[in-house]
Amino acid sequence: MLGIFPGLTGIVFLIAAIWMLIAMVIAVRQALDYQSTWRAVGVCAIGWIIQSLLLAVVFAVIGRPEVGG
Repeated sequence: MLGIFPGLTGIVFLIAAIWMLIAMVIAVRQALDYQSTWRAVGVCAIGWIIQSLLLAVVFAVIGRPEVGG
């Protein structure tokens, strides 16, 4: 809900992204039964890089989505 305010959009997005990254690391560590948190961080970092590359390709092909219609 805070993301609808123009001044808070970037801050809310950053906080949500960090929160999701932390949750993903914890989930990967638990799901794959890793003893090391750094190993889970590595797995998440590799996944994040692959996702970023795929999104870059998709945006290059179809363009960025327009906001506001």
